[in-house]
Amino acid sequence: MAARWRRAFCGAAALALLLGACRSPRATPVPAVASEPAPTPQPVVVATPAAPSPKPLLEPTPLVTLTVPGFREAVVSVPLGATEPRVIALALHGNFDRPEWQCEVWRRITRGEVFVLCPRGVPRRDVPAELDRWEWGSLAKTKAELLAALGALRARYPEHVKAGPLVFTGFSLGAILGARLIHDQELNVGAAVLVEGGYQGWTASKARSLQPSLRGLLFACGQTECRNAYRYQLEGLLSRAALPASMVADTKAGHTYDEPVAALVQAEWPRLLQTILDQ
Repeated sequence: MAARWRRAFCGAAALALLLGACRSPRATPVPAVASEPAPTPQPVVVATPAAPSPKPLLEPTPLVTLTVPGFREAVVSVPLGATEPRVIALALHGNFDRPEWQCEVWRRITRGEVFVLCPRGVPRRDVPAELDRWEWGSLAKTKAELLAALGALRARYPEHVKAGPLVFTGFSLGAILGARLIHDQELNVGAAVLVEGGYQGWTASKARSLQPSLRGLLFACGQTECRNAYRYQLEGLLSRAALPASMVADTKAGHTYDEPVAALVQAEWPRLLQTILDQ
């Protein structure tokens, strides 16, 4: 009897020990950790590729002919090798003149850096056709030809012609017409060079009306009449109107836009061009 009790006790004790060894210990509480807020999603920035530069402007010659719808062909001095848009210089020849001559001189003045557009005008009918001499008609017809020529130039070189204001230059009859055309907003003239003409008929109100669009006005003279008109009449009037104007002259040159007058204009060209680039 005692032996059976001892066996029972030992069996119970052994079972108790076995169960105690298999029981999992009580888990130690882990302090709660405050969760961090999720990061705010950042916008994805996609880089916009830069517009490709135009291919270099190539032509077989620096002076090319330009078809102008409704008018005769113009002549253009092109900035060969240009890989970015360039300014237009719009050049009106004089009476008994040729657009080719005007473009040749202005290509030298501008060092071939810009487009020089030289419209043809209308033929002189009082001389033999083989002389190949040209003039201009009415102001309205001249303006129509200029606008058509500008449109044709921009259509032919859409990647290389710079948008915005242009430089206007005229010689003799071209300057006389130019003194009126530079007021026309459709032409969008930002600077002007009037050579041996265009110095008559100015008033204070006319000068003020050119503000602020006209940033530079240069008179170029090869004769005494032109120089004196600016010196004794225009200089004070334009100054009082706060119109930026100046004059270059060589009164021994005569009625010309070529040398030595062209050299005087060329010295002023970088300043005039910069007024266009700043607009």
